Amino acid sequence: MAGLAPALGQGGPALDLPRSVLNLSPFGHLSKLPGQDMAWTPALVLTAPAAALVAAGLLRPRRRDVTAP
Repeated sequence: MAGLAPALGQGGPALDLPRSVLNLSPFGHLSKLPGQDMAWTPALVLTAPAAALVAAGLLRPRRRDVTAP
């Protein structure tokens, strides 16, 4: 699953896949810099849940009940 987004981004247009399939990759929603202007809305929509998941992942180990050997 980890290779799905790069595979769709690289091989999707070459295989002439429909746009609905190409939209499965988060990279398909971001601006193609430096050729296009920066679109902040898709970047923020993708960054917000990623930041929340990182914060949850960093806080979760503190709640574990594991003793050192």
